[in-house]
Amino acid sequence: MSHDSIFRIYSMTKPITSVAAMILVEEGKIKLSDPVSMYLPELADLKVVTNADTAKDAASLKTRPQRVPSAFSICFCILRDLRMRSSSHSPAAEYSRKCIRTAG
Repeated sequence: MSHDSIFRIYSMTKPITSVAAMILVEEGKIKLSDPVSMYLPELADLKVVTNADTAKDAASLKTRPQRVPSAFSICFCILRDLRMRSSSHSPAAEYSRKCIRTAG
C-alpha cells in the first residue's frame, strides 16, 4: 500500500460526521443541546408540516414554525435510527419519533 492509495468508503458520511461532531463535544467546542442553527444559520427558520397525512399534493401542505429549535441531540437520534435501518416498531424508531415530536 502506498502513501497515496485510494479507498472507497461508500455510505460513510453519517458515521464520519457523527464521530467528528462527538470529538467536538468531547473538546467542549459544541454542546449536544446547542441549536443546530447556531452553526448552520440557514437552518434557523425551519417549518413543520402539519397535514402530511391528509394533503393530496405538495401544494396543499400546511406548515407552521418549529416549536423547539433542532438540537444536535435530536439530529443524532435520527441519524442513529437511519444508520441502524430499524423497523418502524423498533425501540430506536420509537425513540427517534419521540425526539421528533419533542422538536416539532
